[in-house]
Amino acid sequence: MQLDIVTNEIGLVLEELMNFIQNDEEVKQDFNEYSSTMGGLKHNTLMELAVPYIFERNIPDKNCSVIELYLQKHETLPDEARNLLIALETPISSIFEIKKNIKNGFELLNLVNEKTYDAIYPFKMTNLRGLGVGQFLVARLFNFEDATYIIDISGALPSTKKPDAMRFAVAKIIQEPHLVYMDNPVKEKEIEENVKMMNQKFIEAFGSNMIFTTSNHSDEIVSMFNEYTEDGTPINLEGKIEEPKEYKYFEVKDYNTNYNNFIENSVTGYYNKQQIYDIAVTFQPEEGLYIVPFYKSLERILTSDNYEEIENYDKCIKYFVEAPTISARILTNINNKYPKFTEIANKVLGENLSFDEILNKYKDVKHRVFSHTTILYNSNVFSSTLTDIVDTKKKEGIDYSNVKRNDPCPCGSGKKYKNCCLK
Repeated sequence: MQLDIVTNEIGLVLEELMNFIQNDEEVKQDFNEYSSTMGGLKHNTLMELAVPYIFERNIPDKNCSVIELYLQKHETLPDEARNLLIALETPISSIFEIKKNIKNGFELLNLVNEKTYDAIYPFKMTNLRGLGVGQFLVARLFNFEDATYIIDISGALPSTKKPDAMRFAVAKIIQEPHLVYMDNPVKEKEIEENVKMMNQKFIEAFGSNMIFTTSNHSDEIVSMFNEYTEDGTPINLEGKIEEPKEYKYFEVKDYNTNYNNFIENSVTGYYNKQQIYDIAVTFQPEEGLYIVPFYKSLERILTSDNYEEIENYDKCIKYFVEAPTISARILTNINNKYPKFTEIANKVLGENLSFDEILNKYKDVKHRVFSHTTILYNSNVFSSTLTDIVDTKKKEGIDYSNVKRNDPCPCGSGKKYKNCCLK
């Protein structure tokens, strides 16, 4: 299809989708509620509200996207429009560095999936005035008929704001980890090979794919495992495998993957050292390394005849169902071992679902999944951002004079001094 025809078709399809979310009885109420939470038209244009809604919103009670619902309700669409809408269902949302100008667009480097695109801008080029090489675009692209198009540009940063662009990219990864390998089979293959190698190393190091400890030791165990994979440093678990005073779920404020503290926690450690609770450190052969809080506490619930008498049993079940860091595969392994899980989960959630329906509703089953840890440590932008933070800490006047080679590095990296600031 010629560029001018594609451009015209994109404009028509977007116009139809805009009309759909404002007029369809099943959608407009949800769109109005969404708009209100985003500040409404007093603080945003209709386009600023509509674009993220169309491309990011999952319609409540429908468990489908806006475009999926539109396609279901318009079965007689022309092939051109239907194919375009199908392509728009999987947009590439990221922050991009402009590498060079090309005819009708830019060569863009996706900071998240590390792939370069020749991206065509199918609208008026005057909208791109002031944008040039070295700047960063917060944009949405999509692939259609062997070409890539820019469907939306929601922001831009000058080249001097590269650290901000890098942190924005890390935030995208934390929110949607699959974006690291989405539309980049080379990156996906790289992660797969790394996971395969790390799985073998984990079994070598610990003799099993899962070990149990407490929150005050988990970061150190992960650090030791990293050193083992890097240089073969022997792992000494003496004093590191403990049981908590009791197996009981409670809310832990320090354990989360919110961007506000995730980068800093990546340097200083994720887990609360004052509140001690049980941790499973596990390696899933196809997904990577997971640190699973309250795994044994969950087992206690699932093996009890009187689980309702266990304090916070319902909150623990809900955590395992809803937490994005507990993958569908981990939950499946739990359900296979303890079929009672589905019954209790339904009771806690007020649902009447099969286990597969629970997965479809609460877990990401649409994308290939790797663990957050695996994705982040295979991400160049994350590694670069982490290095910048550690380098900054090194410049903060830390006294290294009495630090021994095998001591934890005072910069807070979690590594031994010999493998960090001593280099």
